[in-house]
Amino acid sequence: MCEGGGIVSGDRFGQEPRQGVAPAVRYSAMRDGGESLRQLLENAHDCILSIDLEGRITYVNPKALELTAASAEELAVTPFTEVIHPEDRQFVLENHLRRPRGEFFAPRYRFRVIPKTGPLRWVELSAVRIQWRGRDATLNFAADVTDWVGAEDQLRQTLQNLRTAVGSIIKTLSTAVETKDPYTAGHQRRVSQLCRAIAVAMGLPPDRVEGVAMAAMIHDIGKIGLPAEILSKPTRLTPIEFSLLQTHAHTGYDILKDIEFPWPVAHIVAQHHERTNGSGYPEGLAGDDILPEARILAVADVVEAMASYRPYRPAVGIVSALEEIERRRRVLYDSEVVKACLRLFHEQGYRLE
Repeated sequence: MCEGGGIVSGDRFGQEPRQGVAPAVRYSAMRDGGESLRQLLENAHDCILSIDLEGRITYVNPKALELTAASAEELAVTPFTEVIHPEDRQFVLENHLRRPRGEFFAPRYRFRVIPKTGPLRWVELSAVRIQWRGRDATLNFAADVTDWVGAEDQLRQTLQNLRTAVGSIIKTLSTAVETKDPYTAGHQRRVSQLCRAIAVAMGLPPDRVEGVAMAAMIHDIGKIGLPAEILSKPTRLTPIEFSLLQTHAHTGYDILKDIEFPWPVAHIVAQHHERTNGSGYPEGLAGDDILPEARILAVADVVEAMASYRPYRPAVGIVSALEEIERRRRVLYDSEVVKACLRLFHEQGYRLE
């Protein structure tokens, strides 16, 4: 490897070099800009390359030579594409050619570089149009971000592991609820599935879709604190028993509030019996004071509950359940949520399973 940077001659991207092309490694290349400019470029922490429209590298600084593990002489006779990962070459070339033509291009992007020796490297590149000795060219600045990309990958894997762990905890809690209240076995799972479908239909971001689905999986966790006699009573509940049943939303909040979920699960659970007009419980919240996720859960919960068997009544059926939410939209249930839910069943053939 040569010390310092230099001028190199090469041929077009992706083509074999011309025979007899001799490299011209000359530190005097920067002399028109003065010694200070030469020192600036050659001591830069990032890779700096000048490339003309034909793909010839007309200048590389020492950092670029270090990254590619090549000498200026070697780069002069090596097609530039050989240092770019095959899967990234087309994208890089397209952006290189668009700049001088004044077309839209990605101002900053990442791609992989294959050094002559050593492991693959990731770089983040930005470039500007310049005139190099009277010809159009690009001045390219490439930062080695390999360590950063590796850290990002590790972080993504850690987050995925955490989400998997959270999912396992959610399923365990859900099973605990259904063990206490066997008549609603599968209820939370079906509500979760419907919540996910509604959230997607409403265009919520994937992370919030996941959040409402997770909250729905344990929205009745507070029933763990209720007597089994109330949960499985085959007749209508008395006013006192119904008052006890209503405590499950707040009890669920108390159980979940200290668990650091990636989403506001405890608040979603606490609010899933609130209603648009303020007639719900436990806080009597209304309108926009209710979390959007809780409004989705409220509709999904009612639809699934009405369509399913309960100890004190037979299943009402999905048709009646959908009629109920349509009749009470804007009064008890969020209008946009109801609209999305009805569209799922009427237009997309959604079924509770």
